[in-house]
Amino acid sequence: MQQAMDKISQIVDNSPKKLGLMVPNADSEKQWIQRGASFITVTGEMRLKAGCHNYLTPIHEAIAQ
Repeated sequence: MQQAMDKISQIVDNSPKKLGLMVPNADSEKQWIQRGASFITVTGEMRLKAGCHNYLTPIHEAIAQ
């Protein structure tokens, strides 16, 4: 899991657009989903909001490894 977190950090650090990190709560999560944002669960407390679907593949690959 730590390796996956490190890879995700690397992807975020190298991304042309920074991903917004947020601590989800029910209300904000509902609003973000209604606006079509993509959420990836990283831990129970933190999620990555990917504004671009190109980020999803490398992050999923990092988690799979």
